[in-house]
Amino acid sequence: MAFGSLLGGVFQRERKGVLMALMKTWYTPEEIEGQFGIGRGRLTQWVEEGLVRVEREGKKISKVNVDDVRLVLQGEKPRS
Repeated sequence: MAFGSLLGGVFQRERKGVLMALMKTWYTPEEIEGQFGIGRGRLTQWVEEGLVRVEREGKKISKVNVDDVRLVLQGEKPRS
């Protein structure tokens, strides 16, 4: 019984970690600017170069993939 409870707790923590990772992958451009100090022009340039994935509402950028931003800042090219 104790082993089952322990195992259940491990699975719950794993699931929470996975869900948190999925939920915090996309940020608004304003959140990216505030968190990383990146100007809108720089962010737009990275998008045009295909370095950072985004979601759009019409022509406006609505969400930015934060993992791509981190990779660019580390000097690595994100995988598409």
